[in-house]
Amino acid sequence: MILLITLFLTLTRGAPLSSGSVTTFEPTYALLALRDAASQNSNDRTILDIIWSCLLTIFACTWSSFHPNIPGPYDSGWRSMKRRVVTTFYALIAPEVVAMWVLKQYMGARLIANEGRSAPWTMTHAFFVQMGGFLLCKDGKPIQVLDYARLKRCIADGTMDPPDITADEIKDRSKGDFISKGLAVLQTSWFLLQCITRWSQKLPLSELEVLTLGFAAMNGITYALWWNKPQDVGKAFRIEKKISFKSPPISTLSHTDAAIGMDSLPAPVPAPQSSPTSSLPPQAERRQSQSLSSPEFVKVKFLPLAMANDYAHVDGSWRNLLWFYAVRIPIRLIQFPLWVIAKMIRAGGFDVHDGAIRMPMFASEHLAYMSYGDLWLATCVIGSFFGGIHLIAWSSPFPSRTEQLLWRISALYIAACPIGIIIGILVFNVGTTIVWVYAVLYGFARAVLIFEVMFSLRNLPQGVYQDVQWTMFIPHL
Repeated sequence: MILLITLFLTLTRGAPLSSGSVTTFEPTYALLALRDAASQNSNDRTILDIIWSCLLTIFACTWSSFHPNIPGPYDSGWRSMKRRVVTTFYALIAPEVVAMWVLKQYMGARLIANEGRSAPWTMTHAFFVQMGGFLLCKDGKPIQVLDYARLKRCIADGTMDPPDITADEIKDRSKGDFISKGLAVLQTSWFLLQCITRWSQKLPLSELEVLTLGFAAMNGITYALWWNKPQDVGKAFRIEKKISFKSPPISTLSHTDAAIGMDSLPAPVPAPQSSPTSSLPPQAERRQSQSLSSPEFVKVKFLPLAMANDYAHVDGSWRNLLWFYAVRIPIRLIQFPLWVIAKMIRAGGFDVHDGAIRMPMFASEHLAYMSYGDLWLATCVIGSFFGGIHLIAWSSPFPSRTEQLLWRISALYIAACPIGIIIGILVFNVGTTIVWVYAVLYGFARAVLIFEVMFSLRNLPQGVYQDVQWTMFIPHL
């Protein structure tokens, strides 16, 4: 909303103002005056140029780079759009947390690809399994999405034939090809090149460009890890069930039990009973598998449901009503986004429930115990790197000393928080409560940086408007 308001103000034209009278007007009019003054020089850029370039880059780094899991067969377009909006929102407020989720999926795909080395499987196949690409059907009706453990077991006991699909066929289902991904990478690379060139010519960056630079760096990590993951696949690969079977508990299976290859499959499992949802009509099965059985419903309370449960314990007295509206609702409003973040970083991967016909939104494969140490260490390095990028604006001029101090404190906290959490857990054995406190403070620090970026646009240094002189890089005789 703030971005839209700022964009609206920059597009609103008025009478030209003299440069000597800028300081006597309101900040908004000063913004317009500086824009008009800058536009008179062909070698300068306007605020609109800066905002437009940053918005395009942020869009490429959040919305365009998202590789969602495959939706369920009964999911509407609105449901898929909602998941994408939610993920984009968290990519904006906590990009390093999203990077951790991406890293977990990459490590899980590597695990699957390595175990399936006796079969002609690639990283594309491994990502396809992890995102819910194989759907078991009975008489054409979906009955179970197949995670890696179920896929191995179903092949072993003869429930289904090994999926006959090549990496090229999977890529044909993907809407994100080399060209579309390349365009997003090109936009990000062009922005990075401009920032590096401005630094080489000793031209200052605006705070908005520094913020965008952090997103560009995180986008590079995301694309590097997700390059082989199919993007925007609309439908899963359906596999018809051959015989009935009874699934043993997922906890009894290990990723080291077997690979996809038929020469190393585990021993057959005794046969069967149908899934409890297999006899339900499609709509009833959809409600049961996607609502009651989905990990989002079981593991995390949705905000309206949590508030309804809280309100059920209110006896109607004014004190309890005051407590509910003044305390419980604000707490739930804070808890809800934190719970979603917790789902992204939760250890242990995700277990797919019996009868589920799509993968959870933030699903990732179970990792070996030692792999989690590597995961957290890499995440801390990425998080500190992201926070450190904001320190580029440490000595940049700000409209006021207070705003500069707020920027420095917030950037330092974001850079130090990931390392501080790891040190606190490993050295001082801090509890979950302290970690949540760190997370809340991190959210405030991110909010401060975002608002600082918006407020700084009202009074940018004159050097920010000066454009890069590309002719300086052309050799002259």
